Amino acid sequence: MILETKRLILRPWKENDAEDLYQYAKDPEVGPVAGWKPHESVEESREIIKNALSGPEAYAVCLKEDGKPIGAIELMLDGSSVNNLKNDDECELGYWIAKPFWGRGLIPEAGKEMLRRAFEDLKMKKVWCGYYDGNEKSKRVQEKLGFKYQFSRDVDVPLMNEKRIEHMSCITNKEWKMNYKIIDKNTYYRKDVYRRFTEDCKCSSSITARIDVTEFAAYAKQTNTKFYINFLFILTKVLNSRDDYKMDYLFSTDELVCYDVINPTHYVFRKETETCTPVYSEYCSDYKIFYRNVLNDIEMAKTSNEPAAFDESHPNWFDASYLPWVSYDSLHMELPDGYLYFPPIVHWGKYREENGRLMMPVTVRLNHAIADGYLIAKVFELLENEMKQFIIK
Repeated sequence: MILETKRLILRPWKENDAEDLYQYAKDPEVGPVAGWKPHESVEESREIIKNALSGPEAYAVCLKEDGKPIGAIELMLDGSSVNNLKNDDECELGYWIAKPFWGRGLIPEAGKEMLRRAFEDLKMKKVWCGYYDGNEKSKRVQEKLGFKYQFSRDVDVPLMNEKRIEHMSCITNKEWKMNYKIIDKNTYYRKDVYRRFTEDCKCSSSITARIDVTEFAAYAKQTNTKFYINFLFILTKVLNSRDDYKMDYLFSTDELVCYDVINPTHYVFRKETETCTPVYSEYCSDYKIFYRNVLNDIEMAKTSNEPAAFDESHPNWFDASYLPWVSYDSLHMELPDGYLYFPPIVHWGKYREENGRLMMPVTVRLNHAIADGYLIAKVFELLENEMKQFIIK
């Protein structure tokens, strides 16, 4: 298995990597802090590749420029070392990177892909990770990846022939799906606007505009696909394209956060009760997978006998509502003054012909603290651009 990120290739180790491994693993500042002694020879590095770096999910961390290993990362699949767990749906993440590459965000980048591998491909429910007392670099990596501290314990470190304090953290599949980074309010690029519209004048802004969907609607007919799901895909892709649209405010901790991904909460109308049932669909950048999953989500909602309910376990989800009954000119979504609700709320109505073109009303509402008129208007520009690119592809 070969994995890829923006700057890295994660691939299995090869015996001819021994010289490159030795070059970095002999550094006394690299191994001991992670619990292993510096390598003493190329031959020792070769043996370690064969015996210690040969697991099914052990990868050499390589820069795309030359493909040479600069570190290691692994998912240990025989359960977790925590309390000697042997659960098939839990694993443990380990990593290190050579000193010349510290401070460049490469291990968090590799770790993010490994978590995707663990949760999406290997269907893990929980990933553990630990660091020895004093290893602040490893601690920061885990925090960036969304791991949450669980406990500390005294452990033997056999390769160093000593005892240490180990701090353990973990992340669940559910937590990973709504992973976020905390925004420093003091360095946030909109900090002055944020302060004003979270303290002095708490309010939201919304814009309604018509977008041209002529070719987009024709594409749906030509391909026998549903216009609704196609547009939901474009909308979700657009809102995931900028951090400004993925913001949230956590009341319990007074934190401004930005989710890695936001997903659409859309609705199925029940004619018999004249109510709407929320449908939670997960975003996937692969259109075919997204389309298939949303189609299935809708069918499940239609056949469900359970009453409409909103699931509070979906904080990184935005509202996407289709109003098929009207091609409107304006729409207002009011929220109570003082309530800091940051996720986007988007409505769209049925399209109608105007001067030979099919025009569809779309309303985008965002909290003024994290988005001004420019950022809201930008959504419409991005929607039209993405629809054009979608048809070309």
